[in-house]
Amino acid sequence: LGHPAALLSHLAPLISHLCQHHLHYPSLQPVATLALARFMTVSGPYCQQQLPLLLAHLEHSPLPAVRANLCVALGDLIRSHGSLLESAYPCLFARLQTSEHLLVRRQALTVITHLSLTGMIKVKGRLGEIALCLLDAAKPEVKVEEQAEKSEQRLEKSKVDSTLSS
Repeated sequence: LGHPAALLSHLAPLISHLCQHHLHYPSLQPVATLALARFMTVSGPYCQQQLPLLLAHLEHSPLPAVRANLCVALGDLIRSHGSLLESAYPCLFARLQTSEHLLVRRQALTVITHLSLTGMIKVKGRLGEIALCLLDAAKPEVKVEEQAEKSEQRLEKSKVDSTLSS
């Protein structure tokens, strides 16, 4: 992205524009936000520059599918640029509580569990947020509570395994 002759360097401003003016291009929002996330995986400086825009879409997009996809994309970005994205962790954890849509909470829980099990993030002090997903147990059609229980079991097993190997 940094080299002026690179094709991606010509497309990056267009993608940023589409994301910044998503109300003018509502049908392009899902594609533009995913393209933004993919471009961010390619370049650390571009990632830092565009992170506030991506997080704004993650928090405020009216489309649950966009928010769910951006949870996964944020997980990919954390794997690519780890320490650059520490400020984004609270936004990802917030999707567990603030999202009224099941798909978004489920994707956030899956991404957090995966990142934790691979050692990319630490969930110390945040297990309560994961446990809040168990409150969905009052709704029989919702399966987030099962996923939360499995996540907690995996995290506990991971802790035991790491303690035994130490």
